Amino acid sequence: MTFLELLIQDEGFKTKPYKCTQDKLTIGIGRNLEDVGLSEDEVHYLAKNDIARCERESMLIPWFSSLNHVRQLVVLSMLYIFGSKGFKEFKKMNLAIETGEFHLAAQEMKDSKWYHQATKRVERLCHMMETGELKKI
Repeated sequence: MTFLELLIQDEGFKTKPYKCTQDKLTIGIGRNLEDVGLSEDEVHYLAKNDIARCERESMLIPWFSSLNHVRQLVVLSMLYIFGSKGFKEFKKMNLAIETGEFHLAAQEMKDSKWYHQATKRVERLCHMMETGELKKI
């Protein structure tokens, strides 16, 4: 038996966070997120995987490749936040993007619950969607 096999046997294997017997937020094979957390390398590894997922999902959107780079970044950002299922819920915004009505797409983003949860972020992304130009913080 390897040490990894022993750990899996003793700690279990969970792909979603849970509370361990010590009431600590834990994930994976007993990784205590509260006390140990994640290393910088682990955070970047997770982000790279999430980015790759967003890029794969974006390729399933027929009009995605016709957008300029900045508008693609907005769509990728939304895929990162909402996943493809949640992104599809922005039906009017998606239709506006598909038809090149970027002002309307930005307005639809502002008319969402999301806008009230992350106003500065959404305002920046709306500007990027509407103008096709980067807007830094």
